[in-house]
Amino acid sequence: MKCYKMNRGGDCYEAAYRLLTSTEFMMRNPMLVHGIVGGFEFKGKFVPQHGHAWIEYSEEGMMGPNTYLQTIAVDRSNGNDAQMPVELYYYFGCVRDDQVRKYSVEDAMKMICREQHYGPWEQELINIEDKSLKETSYGE
Repeated sequence: MKCYKMNRGGDCYEAAYRLLTSTEFMMRNPMLVHGIVGGFEFKGKFVPQHGHAWIEYSEEGMMGPNTYLQTIAVDRSNGNDAQMPVELYYYFGCVRDDQVRKYSVEDAMKMICREQHYGPWEQELINIEDKSLKETSYGE
């Protein structure tokens, strides 16, 4: 299967899909997430907006006698193992809710069969990255 690497060299789309369909998170109703990250400086270099993929799942937590539901983002791309509350993940990655698409396991399987690659599958996400790369030296 071909893997369209929108983020110019990473393995995030494949890694997220494989994690989504693994037994590790099966009972947690995981969602595959394709989104745009970046648009910030890191270690003195500008990181342009680019496509990225991760999974999210919800779990119950406890604070004192109270229980609450929190959503966790899991990113195992490029050998990383990041797992944190989704609010922190979106903050650190400069992720905007309107630049995110979420897929259930069933929907992701349908999309991968239809598109024959791991992602991204939404043209609007591809367009955002293409525009960002053209505006920086990374796109040359």
